[in-house]
Amino acid sequence: MVLPDSQFEWFYDVGFPSAVQLRNISGGTDLAGLFGIENPLEPVYVGGCQGPCLGTKLEVYDSLVESGPGHAVPDGEPGELVATASFPNQPVFFWGDSTGERYQNAYYKRFPHVWTHGDFIQIHPSTGQIMFLGRADGVLNPSGVRFGSSDIYSVIETHFPEIADSICVGQRRPQDNDESVMLFLKMNEGQPFTPTLVNNVKKKIAEERSRRHVPRYVFQTWDIPTTVNLKKVELPVKQIVSGRIIKASGTLANPESLKFYEQFAKVEEVLERAEKGDFRSKL
Repeated sequence: MVLPDSQFEWFYDVGFPSAVQLRNISGGTDLAGLFGIENPLEPVYVGGCQGPCLGTKLEVYDSLVESGPGHAVPDGEPGELVATASFPNQPVFFWGDSTGERYQNAYYKRFPHVWTHGDFIQIHPSTGQIMFLGRADGVLNPSGVRFGSSDIYSVIETHFPEIADSICVGQRRPQDNDESVMLFLKMNEGQPFTPTLVNNVKKKIAEERSRRHVPRYVFQTWDIPTTVNLKKVELPVKQIVSGRIIKASGTLANPESLKFYEQFAKVEEVLERAEKGDFRSKL
């Protein structure tokens, strides 16, 4: 579980003495292990994981390469988390996948003979930390500016305690020339969703990231889809608001939550209703 930056600060400033080591890790269910791991021999810096797991040849591939031979990007540049050599806990097959097709499509379809994990990361050029920026299929790309949803989540989690959770996705429908960023906010009980809150969220994102990071739309939501182990799931929301009809995955803990997002495929109608007084669905 990769912690937001603010929890690194809290861990040592408030929660625990300096002798306690913070182990920030990230891996995957299918490999029953980790790609990003702690290192007791190195200092702990704010953000990400201290380094790659032993026995894993972790690299960052250019995310603009859609298929075929990939290539690594320099440290400091974001891209796809890949493993370019076999590793000890690599699964041999998927249960019930007698032909191996599902396994190959899940991890090897994009770059031949390279495990593509599906995370969008970068390696810090000075510390070597692995910075997890979000899922690769959830990378935001408004006007050609690529960034991970974690850039938005970290601002929300640090500065807005009245917000219980959030989900940020890109919308690009067949009729759209560019991608629009949509941010959905789930409020804590008793906390109102107001124009002032929306303005403050946009302002803080612009201050701490850039004006290009500011979502075009900010809406209230009542529920955020998660897996059974409570990881928020961006891809189905992205597909739904982009006008696709999807079947909910069996791994979702709350598949009924997806129904709410269908209205935003016609965001212009949502905004029109909002102008008539329903700010709960407003820009």
